[in-house]
Amino acid sequence: MHVTDTISTLTKTLTLPYLQLKQGANAEAIGVQLDRLPQEALKQVCWFPVKFMPEVYFALGYTSTGIYLKYYISEHYFQATYLHYQDPVFKDSCVEFFVQLGDDANYYNLEFNALGTGRISYGINRHERQQVPAAAVKNLKCWVIKKGPETGNNVHQWQITLVIPVEVFCFHDLKKIGNTTMRANFYKCGDDLPEVHYIAWNQVKTVIPDFHQPLYFGDLLFAGH
Repeated sequence: MHVTDTISTLTKTLTLPYLQLKQGANAEAIGVQLDRLPQEALKQVCWFPVKFMPEVYFALGYTSTGIYLKYYISEHYFQATYLHYQDPVFKDSCVEFFVQLGDDANYYNLEFNALGTGRISYGINRHERQQVPAAAVKNLKCWVIKKGPETGNNVHQWQITLVIPVEVFCFHDLKKIGNTTMRANFYKCGDDLPEVHYIAWNQVKTVIPDFHQPLYFGDLLFAGH
């Protein structure tokens, strides 16, 4: 069931559920767990109006050793071309998770296209960034399911499940997750698609397109463990 999400410029807050996963759980088991969670919608259209509004939802949970994130996307235009880590995946059909730990002014951006290709870095703004080394993301897991378009229907549907272990946040000494707060935003974009779009969970109100705006992040609450 989708959570009702009215258009708002207020900072949003999510309390993340703790997931009871068996050690070594596979993609199917993780996907089933995330499918049972409430889904949040991306409804904030930033900067450019869109004729064909993508439908984007996400489900989010955690364990002591990582964040579990699943996006559900339906869109009229679709592109998946980039294959290598740190490629400009934002030009493809792309979902993004930007997250700020503790009181650090810097933040991580995690961007993935529909092939599961990632682009991850860390810094204080869009210009001053350091790439997260490939060694730090070796245990990051990603699974993609693609459906459609069906005959007479140009809607592309895809899902991407991400397991983001704590070692991805390599510029912090983060041993486990729990009893803490992070700040974050969630995005959908596609810079090289026939209809460019920038869609956010929490509204970004800048003059020019720029998702690198921690001022507009919402709050993620990790309540226990």
